[in-house]
Amino acid sequence: MRLRASHLHACLADPVLDTMNFLNEVTMRFPRAISFAPGRPLERHFDSRRVLGEMLASVTATSEELDKRMQYGPAKGIICEAIAKMLRVDEKIEAAAEDIVITVGCQEAMFLAALSLRDAERQNVLLVAEPSYVGIVGASKMCDMPIEPVACGPDGLSLQSLRETIASVAASGKRVAAVYVCPDFSNPDGTTMPLASRRELLALAHTNDFLILEDNAYGMFAFDGERLPTLKSQDEHGHVVYLGTFSKLIFPGIRVGFMVAGQRVEHGSKTTSLADELGKLKSMITVNTPPASQLAVLAILEQNQYSLENLERAAIASYRNNRDGLLDALARHLPDAAALGISWNRPAGGFFLTVHVPFEVTDDLLRHSASAHEVIWVPMQYFYLRSGGERQIRLAFSYVDHDRIDEGIARFGTFLRETITAQSSTAPSDKENLK
Repeated sequence: MRLRASHLHACLADPVLDTMNFLNEVTMRFPRAISFAPGRPLERHFDSRRVLGEMLASVTATSEELDKRMQYGPAKGIICEAIAKMLRVDEKIEAAAEDIVITVGCQEAMFLAALSLRDAERQNVLLVAEPSYVGIVGASKMCDMPIEPVACGPDGLSLQSLRETIASVAASGKRVAAVYVCPDFSNPDGTTMPLASRRELLALAHTNDFLILEDNAYGMFAFDGERLPTLKSQDEHGHVVYLGTFSKLIFPGIRVGFMVAGQRVEHGSKTTSLADELGKLKSMITVNTPPASQLAVLAILEQNQYSLENLERAAIASYRNNRDGLLDALARHLPDAAALGISWNRPAGGFFLTVHVPFEVTDDLLRHSASAHEVIWVPMQYFYLRSGGERQIRLAFSYVDHDRIDEGIARFGTFLRETITAQSSTAPSDKENLK
């Protein structure tokens, strides 16, 4: 039997769904290449055998009671109270356990948020900071949730662009339902939203009556000074839906994320929480998050007094060391960067930084870099909805062994110089430009 692509969901033809497969294909084809592509935590920080072993050792229930906990459980999860305690300790966020939904990673949280906000009648629109994590874009397209980009600058989301986009959406007869933002060490560009901008964003949400989807996957990994308060911890009017994950903090394979959604939903004379509504959706998608994974997270939280800051100190130091090594290597191997038209930012935390280059970055150039120079990176245009990022490259420093960073950037520098030279030699002369 053959199916026509035109008879399947339109999102399957969207290039964003091919991004991860393409990067995996390049990585597998060139195993000797040093890769700055994956935004993954490094395995040596996992200690997964200990985590899983202590999970079983910490369970004081009888075998019969444990077997019951491994049954299908409540869609919203069985460790909501522990997550509430962790948020109170680590993030200064006050959240009721009943307003928390435990998800299969943060990706499911994004899918649930996009699906719940879709309303064709009211013509709801989701605004996303651009460049943006491909997961929120893919989830929105799979849910048929209309999305519009909001430009970012050196300090993350541009509030001026946000105001203009809100006005443009309203003028078209549509409604901004929510804004997705990653204020701390954003994926993909590594930017951080200043405190004043965070407060202004909250004020805009209150004035214009929209939700904020705050993705805080990297907030714990601050390298320079104190962490800024989350949007949720400053949210006085209940506009923030907070998205969190343990993938970077414990290990990705545990597949546990969560969302805090205490907003009230009116059903005539009756009200529920948004978390309750999201739980209904989840019950029809993944039924529930695996109890074994939830119990492993619970064991870690209990052993660390419901705080992950102390647990992550070694990992934070390691990633800071990688960040500093990457910045040092870029400066050392590209001392004439400004003359070449190359620049990069200095992220205050997280896993990523952005390199600006004087040529258009393509998939063919990535393949050439991987094959001829044995170094892999990510074109930033993957993270834009329509156009943008054509002359930018994302470098992830979390998943590279520190002692390979210098060699990787040496190769990267050679690739950049070769590409600039080649494009300069094929550029039309001034005489030709005048014709």
